[in-house]
Amino acid sequence: MALFVGLLGALHGAGNCCTDDEAPARLGDQSLDIPVLPVEAVPVAYRLLNRLDAILESRIKAVQPLRLWAEQTKRQINELSTFLAQRNLTEAEARRIQLEHSTVRLAEIRENWEPELGAEGGGPTKRENYVPTPIVLEELQLSLERWILLWKQTVIALEGNAYPLAKLFSKGLGDIQRLEERTQAAQSFFLGEKQTLARGRFVGELWSLHLDTTAFLGDLESCRKIVGQPNRRVAALISTIPIWMLASLSDRANATLAKLDESALNDDQRRFLAVPSVAAWKEELQTWASDTVSPQELLAVVDAYEATAGASDMARLHHVATRLTVSRSPTFRQLGRLTAELYGGPNIRIYISRIFLNRLLPVNEVEEGPFREVIQGQPVFGHRRIEKEVELNLIPANDQLLLSLDVKGTVQTASKSGAFATTLFNSGYADYTAQKKIELTENGFRLLPSQVTVTNNRVFLRNIRTELDGIPILSGIVREIVLGQYESRQGGARAETSRKIAQQTRNRVDSETEERFGEFNNQFRSGMLDTLRQLGLSIEQQSAKTESDWLLGSWRMVGDGVLSGSTPAPTTQQGAFVDLKVHESAVNTLIGKLDIGGRRMSAGEFRKEIAAKFLKPEFIDNEIDDEDEDVEIAFAPENPVVVRFADGLAEIVVSIESLKLQRQTFRDFKGIVSYRPVETPDGKLFLERDGIVSFANVRAQLRTQVVLRAVFGKMFPVGRPLTLSPKFFDTDPRFADMKTGLCQIEKGWLSIALVAKE
Repeated sequence: MALFVGLLGALHGAGNCCTDDEAPARLGDQSLDIPVLPVEAVPVAYRLLNRLDAILESRIKAVQPLRLWAEQTKRQINELSTFLAQRNLTEAEARRIQLEHSTVRLAEIRENWEPELGAEGGGPTKRENYVPTPIVLEELQLSLERWILLWKQTVIALEGNAYPLAKLFSKGLGDIQRLEERTQAAQSFFLGEKQTLARGRFVGELWSLHLDTTAFLGDLESCRKIVGQPNRRVAALISTIPIWMLASLSDRANATLAKLDESALNDDQRRFLAVPSVAAWKEELQTWASDTVSPQELLAVVDAYEATAGASDMARLHHVATRLTVSRSPTFRQLGRLTAELYGGPNIRIYISRIFLNRLLPVNEVEEGPFREVIQGQPVFGHRRIEKEVELNLIPANDQLLLSLDVKGTVQTASKSGAFATTLFNSGYADYTAQKKIELTENGFRLLPSQVTVTNNRVFLRNIRTELDGIPILSGIVREIVLGQYESRQGGARAETSRKIAQQTRNRVDSETEERFGEFNNQFRSGMLDTLRQLGLSIEQQSAKTESDWLLGSWRMVGDGVLSGSTPAPTTQQGAFVDLKVHESAVNTLIGKLDIGGRRMSAGEFRKEIAAKFLKPEFIDNEIDDEDEDVEIAFAPENPVVVRFADGLAEIVVSIESLKLQRQTFRDFKGIVSYRPVETPDGKLFLERDGIVSFANVRAQLRTQVVLRAVFGKMFPVGRPLTLSPKFFDTDPRFADMKTGLCQIEKGWLSIALVAKE
């Protein structure tokens, strides 16, 4: 029943879907609608304050200076939140500036921090003995700086002009119909405009795609049908249209108006859009434009996401930030863009050394064998020996991951050819160099054509044998004639030989690299990329840098409702050949795409679903037994499974709505399991379960604890750790002197490096 062990190891998930009954406008998904907050309910950075509380509860003498700092910082945060709730922006900004000074003080404390002084324990569970590590203090500072940026832009946004959603409360079915008519008129203009571009595309067609008018019309038709239904219950303040639909249409209007903004268009585009139908459409869109999300609502979802890191809260934050970025208020838009930037960093980083890349190359072997060619119209045959050295080098670049497959070789030949009843015996020698540039992209390796240069191409005539060798004078005359013709044609023969060596080398290098790298590309695309595509996800390269000895690349997952990294990755340790870093947001994105929130299934059914969605049939094996089917799990609708990487542990939080085991039912609780990296004596790295399973919202009765520990003990067995070492290390002799080591789990990242065995 190692269901979640398989889940974490798979690192894949399944996409969410919407029904026709949900909000039709994509930016206004009804299932993600955020309730309007009361004025006093401004969030107070729950996870940040928890860190401060842990410090305040410590009684270690060495922590005293940090405790005084934490007390002051916590007071400033609470006061700032209160002033934001009261719309006292002057005092709120004053507290935010004080918090900026607090970060400077924290940096000073960190610089001289010696956590071992007086420490009796290192974990937050031993509250009176708690001493934060330097990494915990770094996380604390990063979190505080992130919140300070959000608070600063929130104050700016609240000081600016607002376009309240309430102005749309008088809208009715007739307003939707009028907006639909004018959108249809603009769409008819676009599709009827047949001016073509260089590639045969119509200008009007491209504008229709850019403004997404077809989808807009579909949304409006769905809204009109819903509003037109009889006896529909609506809020008291709204006569015909529910709030979620108003917000959805307003978001759509905001996004369209942003694309029609004349300040972003050139003269030709302005003239094209100046027709009456588009002008009338734009005028109608202005009546639907409003701010559908407040800064306080954004802070609420940021607070929730910081606290849980779950996929449900991730989707809400993505949803709210997206809506803010198309707000009618410039300061609201800037707040949305800031949020997207803070939570839009890379969540996958890979650093690969040139040394490791060269380990992937096959062992150089001498090629020998007969050959047959035609040079200067004459057949030439003999024996050829090719010696070569192959090496992967890196081409420094600031925006590419660029490699060079460099081949240096020599060709030696012993050949003979016939001319005028004469056989010529030659020895040949040539040096060649070949270079094939290779770029690593988010779609795999991109191969460029090989470039080959031939140098030192020399041919030595070793002997001439004629059929007239028994006739002294005549044979000498024939030899002189043949030798003269040979020398006169030698330059052309060398040039042709060089071309043939270059072409054969180019063909050989291209075919071998395309075979090897093509196999990797096929596995990468049909495995990872196709699976992600089925889940509505893709990989986007965020940075690429090639140094003389390192490839340094970072990527992030992209998709609907997806956020990525918000913290810097751990530093690559000295001595690493490869360093893979994965942020918890990548793992939780994939887990969230399982779409198991609120669903009920047996343990065995869950395993089968993983196998189907992840394209991993190996998850279905003989380990499924009757006990798997006896356990029925209903996952919580929100954040059913969450993984967190912090404080040296990988923590898995499973939220259960109900768990049925035979006649017993347990409701609304969380199971929390932690894994710690462990290295075996033979150099293999595992994540091993650390301590016992803990529970939240579970009664302290011994019988209840025993039953749940037994169930979770099968889900996360102690004797089945998660393997982090690649399997090919056990079989490939090229990596016999390497091992997986230097595992770091901190600041939301899991980092694994390949190092040399001791």
